Amino acid sequence: MNDVFLALGQAGLAYCLLALAVGALAGVLLRRALPAGGIALAVTGLVMWLCDRWRDQLWPSVDLASSGPRPEVASSIWQLENGVVTSTDQRIQALMCWDPAGRARAECRAGGEVTEWYAVFHPSSHFWPIQLVETGIVLTLTVVLTAAAFVVLRRRHA
Repeated sequence: MNDVFLALGQAGLAYCLLALAVGALAGVLLRRALPAGGIALAVTGLVMWLCDRWRDQLWPSVDLASSGPRPEVASSIWQLENGVVTSTDQRIQALMCWDPAGRARAECRAGGEVTEWYAVFHPSSHFWPIQLVETGIVLTLTVVLTAAAFVVLRRRHA
């Protein structure tokens, strides 16, 4: 989902406005265009990386548990985690539990008997709320930086 997230919504446009605001503030402070452009690139890249890293936490995820067969989740969801729950209520991620041949690894057998499967995910209905929250964060930062650029400009040219 992270690969196409910015291409499908308004958050990509918000990042463009953020880069413009960072570049304007850096240009007013440095009075040099090329270093200001480099700073705009670096700061915008950092904000994009931070939002990408914590995007899954911008909206509450959904937990699905099944004591029967492993729950099947649709391909249109953003799956964050899946695995098993042991008799001691310990969650063990599926990737840590099974080798390629389908046998349980020793650390999973030591955790107790498997009682149910679980999955943590964002369904496709969470796409727009996550887009809007991220856009709001980026635009708020953009407004703050734009205001700071105008304050600096006014002080330097008053």
